[in-house]
This record gives sequence, structure tokens and C-alpha cells, in this order.
Amino acid sequence: MNRLTKSPTYPKTSYMTSVGVLSSSPGYKIYEQLNAMSAYMNSLSPVPSGLQKDNEKAEEGERVFTKAGCISCHSGAFATSNKLIPLEELKTNGSRAKGFSPLKDYHDVPKVYEEGTPVPLPENPKVNVIKTTPEQEQLLQLAWGFSNTKGAYKTISLYNLSRSAPYLHDGGVAVGPNGEVGVTETILQGKLPDPYHSLKAMVDSRLREIVIESNATNKSLFSANVTGEGHSFWVDETTGFSKSEQDALIHYLLTLTD
Repeated sequence: MNRLTKSPTYPKTSYMTSVGVLSSSPGYKIYEQLNAMSAYMNSLSPVPSGLQKDNEKAEEGERVFTKAGCISCHSGAFATSNKLIPLEELKTNGSRAKGFSPLKDYHDVPKVYEEGTPVPLPENPKVNVIKTTPEQEQLLQLAWGFSNTKGAYKTISLYNLSRSAPYLHDGGVAVGPNGEVGVTETILQGKLPDPYHSLKAMVDSRLREIVIESNATNKSLFSANVTGEGHSFWVDETTGFSKSEQDALIHYLLTLTD
């Protein structure tokens, strides 16, 4: 699926597309390939962590997860509330919202082609307007950084954390297996971040400070807004948790889907 088709709002953008086009190849119906790809992705299951799960430690980690308040956002069957967290609360880099905010001058109400419309598009394809509720509109404007908001990030699922290091929206929280700190000492040196130690940097305030300091030494990372800042929700001595509780939490998170 490597062909693009004009969206109903082209050349304007909408909540359906930030670039005014959508993926669809000639010979297919509009959205057919996108829907097929979505169905495939929905059929995927988490892969095993490859770790030896300690059930007792995992249960302790789950208790820490709840006590620390992680469950308030990372809840439900897929460990996500699917809610948008404002930057003021998440305290992370706002470059994404800043990048989207100028689009409000080129924005249109969201529209879709009528189901079954062929590609290439006919001369005058039928278009339906998607109506949003005031609540939905408020959330969408928050997410896109419109109406003088600073933007937001959606709570991600905690599935497959054993396979998805480095962490945070910018991939800036990275620690190597031998203590290499930051993207500067891991990825930029051809070394894969270690899931356990990188997750520890997500919840340990002191280690995160070191990661952020390391990232800040590289001008390219600064230009790309890869800092490792934000999500300052600690599970360490500053919030009353012991090293063993922190260790149990990390074990629970890494083996969550085993």
C-alpha cells in the first residue's frame, strides 16, 4: 500500500488526515486497504517476554502498580485508559502539538468518501461529513494543540514492554545492559537499550536525571526533541517505595502479557 489518494478535504487537512491525503491503491475501494491493515493489526497478539516469570514477584509488582497510581491511566484489558493527558500534567516535550497547531488555519471539518467509492476516484465522489460532539471537539482540539492549548499525548498500552525499549513518546529513555546511559551511549553507539534498565529510568527520578543530562550533550538529539523528559511519575524512595518494590514493578511490567 504505497499509493496516495486525495482526501475529501484536500488540499486542506482535517482530524482524519494531517496531510490532506490518504493511502489507497488503484483497483481497490476507498479505505479497503486501510481497513484490511487495521484488521490485521487488531489480530496480532503480544509475544512472550522471554523472561522467567516469577509469579510472586509479579503479584507484588501489580500491587505496587496500583499503589503508585499507575493504574489510573494504564488500566483495563489493554493497560490503557485511551485518554488524552494534557502536557501540563504529563510535563513532556510539546513539540508535537506545536508542530500541528499552525494547521488550524488550513483545517476543515472531517469528511469521508461514501463507502464503496472506487480508486481512482470518480469525478464527483459522494462525501459524508463526520459530526463531532462538543466533548469530542474539545478533546480533538486538545490533541492537535488548537485553541491555545499546549497539546496532549494519548495513554499508550503497556503491552510488550520487553520488546519496545527505548521508552517515552520521544524514545529518549534508554539505558544499556551495562549501564550505558541515554540515547547517546546506546542507540547512537549501535547498542540496543535494555528493557529492564530503561524501565527503571522511567520510574526512578535520579536515574532519569542522568539520562536527560546525557541526551542533552548531543545537539542532534536536541534538534529532534529527543530529551527523555516528562512522565515524572516516580516509583522510588522519593515517593516512599523501596528498591525491592521498584524491582517487582519492573518485573510485573515486563511479563505483563506472558
